Amino acid sequence: MNEYVFITASDSSRFFQALNLLGSVQKNSPGFKELLIFDLGFTKGQLNILKGLSGVKVVKVPPFVDHWRQCWTWKPWIWVNSGYSKFIYLDGGTEVLRSLDEICEIIDRNGYFLVSQYETLEKGHTLADIIPKSYYSLLDVPNSIGKNKVVAAGILGFNLANSRVRRIVNGTLKDVTRGLNLGWSKNETWRNTGLNQLSEPEVKNCLYFRHDQTLFNINLYKEINRPIIQPVDKFGGFHSPNDHPSQLIWNSRAHNPLRYLKQLEYDKNKAMKKKRNAAVFKWSALLGNTKKIYNRLRNKIG
Repeated sequence: MNEYVFITASDSSRFFQALNLLGSVQKNSPGFKELLIFDLGFTKGQLNILKGLSGVKVVKVPPFVDHWRQCWTWKPWIWVNSGYSKFIYLDGGTEVLRSLDEICEIIDRNGYFLVSQYETLEKGHTLADIIPKSYYSLLDVPNSIGKNKVVAAGILGFNLANSRVRRIVNGTLKDVTRGLNLGWSKNETWRNTGLNQLSEPEVKNCLYFRHDQTLFNINLYKEINRPIIQPVDKFGGFHSPNDHPSQLIWNSRAHNPLRYLKQLEYDKNKAMKKKRNAAVFKWSALLGNTKKIYNRLRNKIG
């Protein structure tokens, strides 16, 4: 695992979920070369906390295109520009339950690690659900691609030394840079808020337009006809942390109890210049009240 880095990303609105994820990695899967968290818009106080964590490096995502923050444009940029060839990427709403060594071994064998989302819909979640009708001709893919299983874009890993993998991630970055990830399905325009808000959102002609995930899946199946996909219950269970007896990752999203906040590991020689700041954070985290934690941190650290 020491050849791999762990990567996540967040902004200020998902700060505590991202902290909890980092704490779960520190506790349950130590041994990564480095833990990277990409900054999509943290406050000064939040950055002070992150920079005080042991083994964690904060990296700012630059405005590489006008819509870089919207509809997950930033995510493929991170995959391509992390500075590392071997990494595991998890969205901030996840939690690591045990060692990720098995995932590193999968990447060593295949060049990639992918998790199925087919089971997330009762009928089965396929690309036909997430690809707008105009994209088949626009991106030169056959209609038959629509029968394939959707894979997650928030739980994955790559070895970019693999040429096929490089073509997949570079192709996805090219497509989001063009803005092909912008817009919403007709029944999901209510999601046009916050970080992803578009002034004039285009309505996409498919059931569930999934932005970067749609384009990642298209590029994946264009390059690899039958990719090796891991089961969701073990590698990204979304019902609970007990979906599988050997479950590695819990895709908890907003329902996480943030149980690893109080177990975060700090480097006393890093960014928290005043010891009382670290003490205030640890004491506040023990309260288990995120609003109270944030208010105390904001007042003490600024």
